[in-house]
Amino acid sequence: PRCKLCSRLPRTLAASGFAVSLTTSDPHCAINATLTSLLSHLEQPPDQPSTRVILHVGCGANTTSEERNALGRLPRVTLNPKCVHVTAGDGSILLAHLLNVRLLATAPPQTLLLASADMRWIASGAEAAAARRVSSAIGAAWIELGAAVAAVAPRHRASFDDAAMRWAVGAAGRLVVQKHEGSFYPWDVLAAFHDGLCAAGALPRLPARRAVHARPVLWLAPEETLLPSFAAARLNSSGPRASSVLQLDERLADGVLCGFGMRRRGGAWACPRPIGKRCVGSTVFARKAEGVEAHVEGCNGAVPPPHQHSLFR
Repeated sequence: PRCKLCSRLPRTLAASGFAVSLTTSDPHCAINATLTSLLSHLEQPPDQPSTRVILHVGCGANTTSEERNALGRLPRVTLNPKCVHVTAGDGSILLAHLLNVRLLATAPPQTLLLASADMRWIASGAEAAAARRVSSAIGAAWIELGAAVAAVAPRHRASFDDAAMRWAVGAAGRLVVQKHEGSFYPWDVLAAFHDGLCAAGALPRLPARRAVHARPVLWLAPEETLLPSFAAARLNSSGPRASSVLQLDERLADGVLCGFGMRRRGGAWACPRPIGKRCVGSTVFARKAEGVEAHVEGCNGAVPPPHQHSLFR
């Protein structure tokens, strides 16, 4: 079904600057800690637009209207007035980011970086790194869509290998799987991706799209397959071909600006030795938090709300 959000984004305004799309369903105290970490490392250059943060707070988040509005009054933060129930394992994360994309359309950035609630920023300079590389999808490893589908359980193949997926991978049929935390894309790619999903009526159905398992190790989540595959095809990326889903799984963090599995060493965050498969050192500006720290920092022991079923609202 089509929805009132499914209209083409305007193309009349020139894109400028850098923005971060953050979606979270954490309590107010944890969201505030995430934003504090993020804003402390974003640039405010005197001769160009400051980096902006577009905040989506999930409908099921343990926050009051007053708390949400207070978050939206933080410097350089815009609160999205619309929300979806966001949960891991389906397309609601991607839908939440696309709602932020839609909110940005009246004053689009040149580049948008996707951030998660459990990212903790450890260095400045993400804007310059993203400008140099254009998109995290450029140079990303890929595998033939058919090879990935063959590794998915037969009962899930039809829901994964559908019209939306074949549209995203393009004529070459190259599936790119890349962590969404710290991924970044130019505005024209995001606008074309949004409009294509709208035209196909697939945007409001994203929450019903489930992540599937490609044996033996790889999880294929909507936000980590549809968008990077579309971007790589549109940008004519020439990344390396993976020989198997196992090899592709080892390259999930390549290109993104967030490190996974990082550990504190000598007062600084770094990759353990030997470097793990999802820990990259040279382009990391944030790290993926783990355990309790990921969602309750600054909350005095509060626990995050339970995951809720995703319903578009």
